[in-house]
Parts: sequence; C-alpha cells; structure tokens
Amino acid sequence: MVQAEGKRTDLADDKKDTAFRFNGMSEQLKPAGGDCTKVDINFGAQSATLTYDEASKTYKKDNSGEPQIDGKTGNQLAFTNVFVLETSISVRDDVGHKELDWQGGMDSTGYYISNGGIQKIHWAKEANNEWSRLRFYDENGQEISINRGKTYIAVNYANQATFQ
Repeated sequence: MVQAEGKRTDLADDKKDTAFRFNGMSEQLKPAGGDCTKVDINFGAQSATLTYDEASKTYKKDNSGEPQIDGKTGNQLAFTNVFVLETSISVRDDVGHKELDWQGGMDSTGYYISNGGIQKIHWAKEANNEWSRLRFYDENGQEISINRGKTYIAVNYANQATFQ
C-alpha cells in the first residue's frame, strides 16, 4: 500500500547511521566533569527534576514536583542519559509562540549527565538544516560518545538548570 502510493520505504543515506555516537555495548562511562546526582530544570510554568538512582543507574524524572509516570507501564520515567541544551529563545508572535535557535554551534553550551556524572559540552546541527542530527562535542571540539539507553533532552534558556 505504501509503495502503491509512491512513498519511499528506504532510508536516506544521511539517516542510516545511529542518532548519536554510542559507547561500546558493555561500556557505561561516567562523564569526566564531576559528580551530578540531581538536575533541576526551570521551564517557567513547569519544572523537571531528574534524580539519579544508583540501583538502576538511571535518572528518575519528576514533573513539577510529582513523579512523571508512563501511562502504559505505570513506571516512573527513567533515563540513562540527560542532556540540558542551552539556547536563545524568543517570542515570535502575539500569541506567544516561541522561536528557538536549533542550529547551536561551538558557542552553544550544554551539559551531558549520565552514571552520576556531568560534562559541559557544546551542541550543534548542520547549518540551515533543522532535520539534521544533533551532535555533541567536548570543550576541545571532539564529538563525544554517550552511554546506550534512554535519553532525555531538555532545550531551554541559559542558566535555568542547577546541578547537584
């Protein structure tokens, strides 16, 4: 049916690799920037808190002070990796819709949190291509590898997250 409608069923060449660069199958590394067992992100009207659970090696998510529960499984949302990406955000119209700088670049700050650790990073996408993949770089400009597992990405104004 899909092919009868003339729709592609193959992936474009730039979509055939993984979304991120991953560590090896059995490697779960701690980012080298220091310890981080709790992330608080202020989104304005709402907030997110991700607290590290040593037993599961994941960050469990609360939304505005309450555990955020998966409606299908009944379990609290939990992530191996957490990214906080800082960017410029402006109001684009009278309704209040926001416009985000999705391009990033080496001057775009972010944080990679995993396994009880944190690392300051830079993030970027291809210029003028909102569909391109996010890439994450260390402070020396080298692309980083992340741990395998579920990943939470928060995009927000600068200086709206605290790390403990």
